[in-house]
Amino acid sequence: SFEGECPRCYEPSFTHMNMLAIPHFSNEVIVMTTDCESCLYKSSEIRTGGAISPMGMRTIFHVRNEDSLTREVLKAETCSFRIPELDLDLTTASMGTQFMSLRALIKGVYQEIERTAAPLSVAFASDPKAEQRRGIFERLLAKLTKALTVETPYTIILDDPLGTSYLQNIYAPDPDPDLTTETYERTVEQNEDYGLNDLNVDDYQND
Repeated sequence: SFEGECPRCYEPSFTHMNMLAIPHFSNEVIVMTTDCESCLYKSSEIRTGGAISPMGMRTIFHVRNEDSLTREVLKAETCSFRIPELDLDLTTASMGTQFMSLRALIKGVYQEIERTAAPLSVAFASDPKAEQRRGIFERLLAKLTKALTVETPYTIILDDPLGTSYLQNIYAPDPDPDLTTETYERTVEQNEDYGLNDLNVDDYQND
């Protein structure tokens, strides 16, 4: 634990750090919770740690029924989230790092899109394109509602260039028939985005 400043009332507050062990996942997972006694502000944040993987990782999961959505998922901040059948593609920074069930993650996606769409209702009078944009969001929200009940099977793709995300394999250590994991070499642009091109490991190798 360490003392810091509450982001709400700016009084001294404590942040507690705990390590979370996820079976069959080698990366460190750190849970940080902040609790302010002055204004009762509380927050929690999840971060991944450990060595940077030399390869990116793409996880493809076939959702068959509602039971599929009970799987635990760790979506790191560097991980994109896609459902091709819904034309849904969240960029790497969307929603930050999350550790929850797939159902809770999809609900979080729904709420984020709902918040994005809400201001468009007010903009109808002044922006002729606002109604069209909101219509796109509303159709996507309807698709996500169907995804939560798994009316038809679909695919979830997690793509993490740093390889710090995880989707539960309920058959581990045996292969999962609905889960495929692929590794790939990062592009020069991806290494640049994460500051990896500037890393110098020669000093460490010579020690």
